[in-house]
Amino acid sequence: MASLEHDPLSGRYRVRFRYEGRAYKRSLRTESRRVALAALGQVEETLRLREVGMSEVPSGVEPGRYILSGAPVRRARSVGPSVRTLVELFRVYEDGLPTGAKQANTLEGEAIHKRHLLRHLGGKRLINGITAAYVQRYVNRRAEDHHRGRRIGAPTIKKELSTLSLVWNWAKRHKHIETLPPTECGDRRPRTVPGSMLRPAVRPLDSLQGPGAGSPRSRAGGWCCSAAANAR
Repeated sequence: MASLEHDPLSGRYRVRFRYEGRAYKRSLRTESRRVALAALGQVEETLRLREVGMSEVPSGVEPGRYILSGAPVRRARSVGPSVRTLVELFRVYEDGLPTGAKQANTLEGEAIHKRHLLRHLGGKRLINGITAAYVQRYVNRRAEDHHRGRRIGAPTIKKELSTLSLVWNWAKRHKHIETLPPTECGDRRPRTVPGSMLRPAVRPLDSLQGPGAGSPRSRAGGWCCSAAANAR
């Protein structure tokens, strides 16, 4: 009815189960196998009670959360925005990805981006506190980082912010948050970010652009970061 899965990256356990033909995967937020097995038993008992008609998922309640919470005994939370911090944002995204939805190298790249985003933005940073100005601080700090003796270049920072935008938009579509990513300024495409943000230098944008910089091709992707670009 349900099964455990261990995430080698986070060291935490997840539980998988099916309800009304749909597959669910939820983090148990524990690295203890003993605790994970107890939670697994609780999920299986809730599913059994539902199967024999002794329990019912209330209207307006997300089934996966209800089953994981052990309700019929405990009251489940209503569906609505549930993510408050950046680390929670990445957690619900990872828990909600179906197995095999992305290739291993893609997931590995996103994990690397996540590590840098959490390090500079702060995992406990509230979502409503991650503004465009705060992301600009990330750009400035990241442009000062080094890898193998060289500064981090603008293309790398663009990819990291694209991952942030992708995860944020996914959470918004699934009603975990209500706001648009601070990297988009109203543009819903995860791959597009505004040109002014990726610019740690204080000089005007026009002074950072060379010949042909005004063309659509040269400004694709938006972010013009002089400090990062010079490090490439």
